[in-house]
Amino acid sequence: DETVEGAGTTAKAGRSDTSSIVTVKADAARRLFNVKTSHLCWAVIDTGIDGRHPVFRDPSDNSKSRVVASLDFTLLQDILSGRDEALKTFAMRYAEMHNIKEVDARRKVNELSDNLHDFTRKGYQIDWGLVEQLIRIDPEKVPPTDPHGTHVAGIIAGYLPEPPQDTGNGDDHNARKSEYREAVDKFGPFTGVCPDIRLYDLRVIKDPGPGEKKDANPVRGDEFVILAALDYIAWKNGDPMRPVIHGVNISLAIPYAVGAHACGHTPVCDACDRLVWNGTVVVAAAGNSGFDENNFQSGLGIGYRDISITDPGNASEVITVGSTHYCEPHTYGVSYFSGRGPTGDGRMKPDLVAPGHKIWSSVPSGEMVVLDGTSMAAPHVSGICALIMGRHQELTGEPERIKKILMET
Repeated sequence: DETVEGAGTTAKAGRSDTSSIVTVKADAARRLFNVKTSHLCWAVIDTGIDGRHPVFRDPSDNSKSRVVASLDFTLLQDILSGRDEALKTFAMRYAEMHNIKEVDARRKVNELSDNLHDFTRKGYQIDWGLVEQLIRIDPEKVPPTDPHGTHVAGIIAGYLPEPPQDTGNGDDHNARKSEYREAVDKFGPFTGVCPDIRLYDLRVIKDPGPGEKKDANPVRGDEFVILAALDYIAWKNGDPMRPVIHGVNISLAIPYAVGAHACGHTPVCDACDRLVWNGTVVVAAAGNSGFDENNFQSGLGIGYRDISITDPGNASEVITVGSTHYCEPHTYGVSYFSGRGPTGDGRMKPDLVAPGHKIWSSVPSGEMVVLDGTSMAAPHVSGICALIMGRHQELTGEPERIKKILMET
């Protein structure tokens, strides 16, 4: 299988600040226009979001998370394998989650397995009404171990203010307030680009199980799972007048067979373009292949790659985002590691650069760290797109116009 690599992989210890939010002027937009994005929902196709993290609590109800749904698409790989042991394990899990008999769960799993095989072999449409029931998980009970997706989501939607005023009673309320207090004391207040937006957690990278060896680059998956997540979003947004998911952030770098597909027309790129044409904003990282450390020669400028945009950043309709410094973009310019154009077929990419160097955000288990990568740049632009829709509702469902506005200004 082809693999998928995360576009942000470098973890650093120590504390930073939220200057990157100031750099993209999200703070000014919120203050000047009093922009609200609580009616919008953004999908994060990644390793998963830790819905327990205090930065994702609902400001109006501290007991709720703004991660409204988590779907683990990597479970489809087990079902597609057709192995009886894998199907039995999955059926047991489903029976326990939904409190039904194991024989009924096995029947549903077999139905899903047949449906997926028809999809992959014959090109039939997936019955997402069935699949959604089987791969939905509780975002607060099944946290990811890899930090990547939680960090990306925190940039888009994180919010860690001073502890709120009492809005209720009970042990759960007091526990949540205590979590807030501890987090603020440890890390200080934190605000992402859209502190009230809701999130869809679409997991496409499989966490290593107990006893499994963790990969040196843990952000890996396969192309089918990414395509399934994109197809699911298209299904959720079947009524263009009432979209459920308004935008998608894809901070992944997907390799492809150069001799088999035209640049920007791989299956994943085509799926992203179709989402845009149907009215969904798609923001993709440019990738971290801009610099080759093995060929670096000090003082000669040797080591920078001329063509380094990765899929789905090669897709023509998506907003492809490169990286710059978190607070001094005009001094540092494009980050040394950032993917840079043109594309393999000569088109200008990335479309924009945004802060992706030394970015402070959330990671699982209630922690905060600094990460580098175009993975961190893309969610800044995702949040800005949401702010534009929050300010001008007529631009909801108009991703081409939003991209044009951003590039022209």
